[in-house]
Amino acid sequence: MNFDVGEVVRTTLWVVLGCAGRLSVPFAERKVIRYHSIMEVLTALIADSASDYQGKLCVLGSFDTICARQYPAVHPHCSIALRLLFRTGDEGKHTIQISFIDSDGKAILPEGGPRIEFTMGEPPAQAFFWSQNFIFNIAGLRLPSPGQYSLDVLYDGKIVSRIPLQGVQIQQPAQQG
Repeated sequence: MNFDVGEVVRTTLWVVLGCAGRLSVPFAERKVIRYHSIMEVLTALIADSASDYQGKLCVLGSFDTICARQYPAVHPHCSIALRLLFRTGDEGKHTIQISFIDSDGKAILPEGGPRIEFTMGEPPAQAFFWSQNFIFNIAGLRLPSPGQYSLDVLYDGKIVSRIPLQGVQIQQPAQQG
């Protein structure tokens, strides 16, 4: 079943309003509508640690800045945490890749960065959508110089999210005495 944008918006509004109890149509009379979509990024962040616990994305210490007294600087360990939402139409083979980009647009990680290849099956008949967590653990993230960076999330070769990261050089404290 295909919908134009106007139909999807009206359908979404109707469902949202219906959930809020503002429509007088009894719940049992409402239709369940499934439509083809493209995956959505629900969460994309960099953190000290992340894990998947029974389908729940657990994140510790999300950050966007690395401060160092000297460069190049190496961050000992970090995790890129993603939570993606899939719907009917997203079945099949896909690739998620993380590309670490400097302010000139140059890739810093070898081979374009870590990647995961996966196959999405059909959702259960009773599900409207389903989500999946993806976690990339990176040891020794190297920032060549202070400046702006981004961790680009690529889904099937297309950028779907950009996680900003900045490297800031801090000064040595003045010695007293």
